[in-house]
Amino acid sequence: MDSLTTRNSVKRLLHELKGLQGEEANDFVVYPLEKNIFQWHFTLRGPMDSPYEEGFYHGKLLFPANYPFEPPDIFFLTESGRFQLNMKICISITSYHPENWSPSFTVLIILRALRMYMQSPGHGSVGSLDYPVDTIRQLALESHAFHCTQCGEDVKEHMTRLEKRTHVFDELNGTKRDNDDRLKLPMEHSLPSTSETELHSFTSKNFADVGTHLSENSFESGQMEKRAFQENRYSIALKKLDRCIAYGKLIFLVVTFIRVFIFFLQF
Repeated sequence: MDSLTTRNSVKRLLHELKGLQGEEANDFVVYPLEKNIFQWHFTLRGPMDSPYEEGFYHGKLLFPANYPFEPPDIFFLTESGRFQLNMKICISITSYHPENWSPSFTVLIILRALRMYMQSPGHGSVGSLDYPVDTIRQLALESHAFHCTQCGEDVKEHMTRLEKRTHVFDELNGTKRDNDDRLKLPMEHSLPSTSETELHSFTSKNFADVGTHLSENSFESGQMEKRAFQENRYSIALKKLDRCIAYGKLIFLVVTFIRVFIFFLQF
């Protein structure tokens, strides 16, 4: 993969990171690793009115070097009863289904869609599980104690952050509504609870509307994520990359000039 493509991918991810820091969503926490912009970790609140609603599920997104032209891979690091641990999951917004992917999809859309997928049956697809409801509820409660050794974060800390965002949202709006009421998607059909194939078709048809709706319903509480410093760190890295490319071009021109000069000296 050429350096220009990688650099454009880094720019796109930094742009999304900046937008998410202003989003202050109350259904997930997401952030890149300090030393790897292409690996993001997330904690996802379980969808309301489902066996997962008490759960806070930790996982990671692995972005390709040419993102957003190819989809990321998604891994769950906590047990949910819906997705296998440390295994690429097969849903229509991952590398298993590049035909359904669009460069207009964002991390925000990916995570919100992932919450919807949690409520659909696995039907034996790659990385999927279909645990009994009682087991799923138990795993949801156990998810609170998870500590990620890869990013060093605790799910309990993320839970506290999300609850604060929910409280601020309720105060700003003067009402209390369940989490899913804050995201009334403008879709013609209700979410199907049938096969994974039908869900693939459903999300493919409606992702454009989802993206528009999410952008119109940005949730801001006025407080940036504590990870804002990372954007500056990556910006510095980009400037260093630009300088290295410029130096490389200069060295190439000098070497080429010397070779031409030596060639003419021989005559």
